[in-house]
Amino acid sequence: MTITNITLQHCTGCLRCIEICPLDVLREGPNGLPEIKYQEDCQCCYLCELECPSDAIYVLPDRAYDPGNVYGKWGIKKG
Repeated sequence: MTITNITLQHCTGCLRCIEICPLDVLREGPNGLPEIKYQEDCQCCYLCELECPSDAIYVLPDRAYDPGNVYGKWGIKKG
């Protein structure tokens, strides 16, 4: 899995999660709160979850897919 949920009712709108994400998974939405935009890029580093002062973010411990099945051993896209 990956980042799966942002509980907007708990979110303070500080946007720390967007600033700390090394892979640009989160973006500011039209309501000024974070949105999950590129979930497939999430590496489960937990930085957004750890940085969130209101515990509004939940990251599951496993990737949504096995990158080896998508990109192969050498990073070449299969199919």
